[in-house]
Amino acid sequence: MKKLMIVLALLVSVSFVKAGEPESGLDKVFFHGYDEQGGFVTGPTLCGNYLGLGVSMIPAGVAYSFMYLCGAQDSTCDAAAFNTTKGITYAFGAAVGAPFLAVKAVVWDGPMAVFDGLSPASNDEVQVNTGDKPVAGGPKNGNKQ
Repeated sequence: MKKLMIVLALLVSVSFVKAGEPESGLDKVFFHGYDEQGGFVTGPTLCGNYLGLGVSMIPAGVAYSFMYLCGAQDSTCDAAAFNTTKGITYAFGAAVGAPFLAVKAVVWDGPMAVFDGLSPASNDEVQVNTGDKPVAGGPKNGNKQ
């Protein structure tokens, strides 16, 4: 249990450090569906991507070996391993990031949408009396042109 906690802490710390770096070769296999949602969602999603990458090593190796033993070319074997890895990391990234996306939608996006229309500037009942204020380009101090 202690080793599992250390591995999870390492995955979380690496995922948050990785979030600020430019694209790498791993970005081709990582899930990026929640990238526009902010750090609260993308951090756990990236952690899920790394977790999926670790889990996909054995299935990708099996897919590569099976294709190689069947006489396929190396490029076909590489594609089989790549697509296996991509499928698993997409599933893990989406599954780990989805609860955080739901929490963000309920706690942050929902109230923002509800209370956005309640500001005094957007309320139709609030009228500003501009009768005694000069308006740019208009008549000044009540003088009509």
